[in-house]
Amino acid sequence: MKELAPWGLAMTKQMLNRAASTDYSTAIEMEAFTQTLLMTADDFREFHAGFTGKRKPEFRGR
Repeated sequence: MKELAPWGLAMTKQMLNRAASTDYSTAIEMEAFTQTLLMTADDFREFHAGFTGKRKPEFRGR
């Protein structure tokens, strides 16, 4: 788990905890918002660069 993007992991955990106590429609909206937010993060760009460059990404939690 320590090799995963820390901010993405934290946001996913928070979203899952909130989704457990909400209706399906709201949970889907939260997931879409979280995914959009995380795809603008530096760690997402680093993931993409690592994947396309066939190297291990270096996440910084941003």
